[in-house]
This record gives sequence, structure tokens and C-alpha cells, in this order.
Amino acid sequence: MSGPPPIALWVSVVLLVMALLLQVTLLPGMTPAGVRPDLLLAVLLCIGVLNGIGVETAILGLSAGFAADFLAGYLIGLNAFLLLGSVLVADRVLQSFTRSNVVILFGVVVTLNFFSELIRAVAVRLSGMELGPVHVVALISATSALYTGLAAALLYYFMGKYLSIQEPVWGWERGARR
Repeated sequence: MSGPPPIALWVSVVLLVMALLLQVTLLPGMTPAGVRPDLLLAVLLCIGVLNGIGVETAILGLSAGFAADFLAGYLIGLNAFLLLGSVLVADRVLQSFTRSNVVILFGVVVTLNFFSELIRAVAVRLSGMELGPVHVVALISATSALYTGLAAALLYYFMGKYLSIQEPVWGWERGARR
């Protein structure tokens, strides 16, 4: 994959922790009608695109998902499952492209976030919590997916420009897949 150089593991962890803290502390109180971007998904897939999605990115996603679940305090394992699934699907989709591209990343993030939000809504409903009408849930999911896609596009640009390094990362050469 061509594009910006990869970013270091410690930078990836710091970015995920910052995204997690923003997502569980500030965003719930600042979002209109419950519509908010999934910052963990946006940061995780940007890291994956910049570093080449592999086992390390999947482990980061699973860890970040469990951390989000424990901080949110409900449906433990749901975010971990959704982030891990998103990383694995993104890996398969992005393997078919030879270059990393912000438009491809935007499309992948919007699609994955939309389906993640719908799965999250079904899981919440099955757990006994009340949700609004189906069209409202779909509208919130679509709006959240667009917000997340825009966040990912901006993060991809800034992470690639300001946080990239030139050395091999996590034991593999740039673009090499496992």
C-alpha cells in the first residue's frame, strides 16, 4: 500500500486511549439526539490503514473495545466484538485495493459504522432496553456513520502527516500483510 508512512505502536495506543476517553466522557453530553461518531472505530481503522491491518491492529481493537465496554458499563463484550469484527472486515476489503486512499477509507468506515450501530441497536433491544422507532434508529445510525467517516478522513490526513515514522513498525515492512 502506498501513502503515508506507518505510526509507532505507542502513538497508536495513546491515540486509542484519547479516543476512548473522549468517547465515554465528553461526547455523550455534547451530541444532539444521541448522534455521535465512533472515535474508536475511526482511530483504529486509520491506524490499520497506515500500518497495514494485521494481528496487532486486531488486538488493539479488541482491547479498546473491552475498555469501552467496561467504562460504559453495559453489554460487556459488545464493543469489543464490533471493533474486532470491523477490523477483520476492513482487512478483507482493503486487501483488494493496492493503495490507501481517504475516499476508500471513508466508504469502509461509513459502511462498517452503520452496520455496527444497527447491530448495537439490536443487542440493546434484545437486552430489554427500550429504543425508539425503527426509522429513528436507522437515521441515527446513518448520521453516526457519516460523522465517523468524516472523523476518520480527518484523522487519516493528520495522522499520516504529523504522526508517521519511516522505520518498519511492529515487526513487518510497510504494506506487508500477514
